[in-house]
Parts: sequence; C-alpha cells; structure tokens
Amino acid sequence: MQKMKPYLPLLAALLAAVALRLALIYSDSVPFNGDEAIGALMARHILRDGARPVFFYGQAYMGSPFAYAAALGFLIFGESVDGLRLGQIPVYLGIIVSGWWLARLWFEDRRVADITAWLLAVPTVLTSTYTVAKFAAYAETLVLGHLVLGLGTLALFTPAGERGRIWLALGLAAGLGWWMLGISGVYLLPVAVLGLRRFRQRNLPFYGLAALGFFAGSWPWWAYNFRNDWEALKALAGPGSILASTPLERLASFGVFGLSGLMGIRAPWEQGLFPLPLAAAGLWLFLMAAVYAWRFKGWTAAGLRPEAGRLLMWFTGLFALVFISSSFGIDATGRYLLPLALPAALLLAAFAAGLWRARPVLGVGLLAMALTLNLAATWISARAPEGLTTQFDPITEFGNDHDAELIQFLEANGLTTGYSNHWMTFRIAFVSGERIRYSAELPYKADLSYTPLDNRYPPYAAAADRSERVAWVTTRHPVLDERLRNWFQFTGLTFKETQIGPYHIFYDFPRPVRPEEFDYGDGVIH
Repeated sequence: MQKMKPYLPLLAALLAAVALRLALIYSDSVPFNGDEAIGALMARHILRDGARPVFFYGQAYMGSPFAYAAALGFLIFGESVDGLRLGQIPVYLGIIVSGWWLARLWFEDRRVADITAWLLAVPTVLTSTYTVAKFAAYAETLVLGHLVLGLGTLALFTPAGERGRIWLALGLAAGLGWWMLGISGVYLLPVAVLGLRRFRQRNLPFYGLAALGFFAGSWPWWAYNFRNDWEALKALAGPGSILASTPLERLASFGVFGLSGLMGIRAPWEQGLFPLPLAAAGLWLFLMAAVYAWRFKGWTAAGLRPEAGRLLMWFTGLFALVFISSSFGIDATGRYLLPLALPAALLLAAFAAGLWRARPVLGVGLLAMALTLNLAATWISARAPEGLTTQFDPITEFGNDHDAELIQFLEANGLTTGYSNHWMTFRIAFVSGERIRYSAELPYKADLSYTPLDNRYPPYAAAADRSERVAWVTTRHPVLDERLRNWFQFTGLTFKETQIGPYHIFYDFPRPVRPEEFDYGDGVIH
C-alpha cells in the first residue's frame, strides 16, 4: 500500500474522469453528428469489410489510426454510438496519465503533477466537447504530443538521452502524430529547436534514430503522397483557405475566441461568455495564476526545471506563431487549441501548489474552485438544447431525438436511398446500420453554398444514383425548402412533404430527381 500512496491522487483523478464521461455519455449530452459518424463508419468498414483507410474519408489529412482505435472499441463495447464513446475513455485516460508524467518530469513539486491530473480529469467544456465524442484524432494527438514533449526532455536534458530507444520512441511518437493531425508538429518543433541549439556531433546516431522513427511512424502519410501527387502536403498547406483571413484577424480570433474557450469561460460554439459570475471567476483565476507565475516567479517556486521551462516557453510561443500564421488559425472553434490545454492546466496547478505550500487549505480551495467552475460550465452546456456540440451554425445544431423516427419513416416508405446533406447522411447511415444510404449532395449553409467535399463516401452516392426511388432530406433550412419546392413545381413534378423534427422530406416523385439538375456552376444552389 505504501508503494501505491504516491499514485493515489492520480488514480482518484482517473476515476473522476471516468465518472464524468459516463455521465455525459449516458445523459446524451453530446450530440452524435456527421463528423463523428464518419469515424464510426470507418471503424465499421475496417471490421466488416477489411477496409484500410489512410485518412478521414473524403480528404487527404487527419490520419486513420483513430478509426482503428474506434474499431477496437467496437470489439470491446459493441458497435453503437455509446460503444464508440466508451472506447474513447481509455484514450482520454492516456491524456491524463501522460500529462501527469510530463508534469512529474518537469516540476520538482510533485503536487503540480497531481493537481494537473485533476484539472485534466474534470476539464473545460472545450476539452470535454472534443474528447467525449470520438471526434477524429484530437484525443490521440494530445497523448502523442505529451509523449513527444516528455521524450524530448529525456533525450535532450537527461542521461536517458544516451539511450537509443528514447530517441527512436521520440521519432515514432512524433511521426505518428504528424500522420494523425498536422498541427501535432507543434510538439516536435520546440524539441527540434532546442535540439539544434544543443547540437553535438557525437549524437548524430541518435538524431538518425529519431529521424528513422519519425519516418516509420508517419510512413502512411508519405506513401499516400508518393501515390497521389503530394495531395496530403497540399491539404496541409491549405494555400487557398489561408487567404480568406489576415494574420491580424487570426490573432484576434486566437486572443478573443480561442483563449476564452481554453480558459473555460465560453462554450466554443457560443460567441458570448458563460453567466457573468462564472466567467468572471474563471478569468480571475487565470489572471491570478499568470501574475503568480510571472510576477512572483511561481514556476520557479514550484520547481520547474530550467530546461523544462525553456521547452514549455518554446512550445507555447511556437504554437501561437504557427496558429496565427497558418490555415489552422482560420478555425476559431477551439479544437486546434487543444494542445494548449496542458500548459493552461500547468499554470493553474503551479498556482495551486504554491498556495498549498503556504497553507494546504488554500491550495485545496483553489483546486476545488477550478473544478467547480469546470463542472458548472459543463452542466450548463449539457442542459442547453444543443448540448455539448461541435456545431457553430444554428442550422446544424440539432440533436438525435428524431433520428429513429426518421429511419422508421424512410424504411416504411421504401426511401432507403436519396439525397441529403453532410449532417444527415452519415449519422443516419451509421445509426441505421447503413440500411439508409443517402448521397451528401445538398447544401446546408445559410447562403446555400455547397462543396463536393461534403460527399465523402462514393458508395452512398453510387447507391443513390442507381436508385429509381429517391427522397430529398433537408435539415432546418426553410429557405432551401422553399426553393426546392418552387423548383419541383416549376418542372412539373408532383411530390409529397413530411416534417420530422429537424428533417424535412420531399418524396414520392414520379421519377428519380437528381441534384445535378440544379445549377451548381458557382457552388450555390439556384
């Protein structure tokens, strides 16, 4: 028992994390949407069809290991939405354990690691939103990123750097992260910068092992590029999308929307803050922690090792620079800011540990305050009609209350194929066991614009195009419904309409009606 005593705070934090996630999963607080459904479909196809996808369906980025992890979850917990999310729990526990290990490595005060584990176990709404759901590779990327920073610390600043396996593992973790999500390169950047500053010719074999590990871990990314004219590299660069905003706009997005979501004082899908007492308390907490860290040298007081401090400084600085100067900064939703969840937790943990050293009751009180704020924000968000959603447009913010009714209606009327949008097609395909296969060829945005990239799985489109009996299903879009209605009438088509929750169904056409009959020349339906 004495040997276990140092690990009891970590174990308690892991149990708290499991309890919170089970509560969110079984209270249906996180809607199951099209993006998560694509990952679920990939996992199903891996198990049932022997599929071997390299990337998220329909794109040349976001590597597929997350789908293989989901497939393993299906084997253990069953093939369902709940099974998908239960399989995500071990990955999140990996985030907590790797964050705790990194804090132990960086700080002499062991309380910092224990408090960090608790802050990760009961996280902000931003972190919960993107890690309770099996939302692509974000959770796995955080685990790998923590490993890169920790292994980089061992390789560069400790006697363990004389062991080849440390360098090889560093390269493997970095390479796998690179394949899974390009922004994970921000973990390797500070390690590489400090490694160059500490360059030693005698370490060349170790550098070679790290490079070998990196290419081994990211080999599917390279192989795909070799076969597809460097499509994955082009997708990562995103030259067209980055021109849509200026660095100043991305800086404002980072400073106003990004950091407020990271601190937990704003839900990532809302422009406004949480209720004033909650937001003010959260902002005060981080401001006091920042003052303590920089004005009163709180990092030093907590025993932050100098080399770890440099790595942490380079990591946060380079992350902000990459975010603001690249296409990642266009997305203000907060998902690409998840790598900063650990530095934010470390900041609060160092503050709480400092108060703890002065008076234990103060440290416990500060931790309790931070956890209470996170729980309160999560409870408020979970009770909202949209739940903890990854959607940022009211048109696409709808839950799953009517999915079963829609499936029943479509099957009863022989409408198992047809045309809809991204947010209906894939979620209904998965929930129905792929008995309902619609082609994602209809717009869902307010301006009626459409991109063919939404049609991510060609077999569904092929099934719809072969069918002689199709329906058109829109979601929460009366303007589009009216335009379609007028067009159908103008062309002399007879049809029926039914509304089921957020779903509006056009059906019973005298002939199969295809979306290409509309004018998509400028990407907008007319």
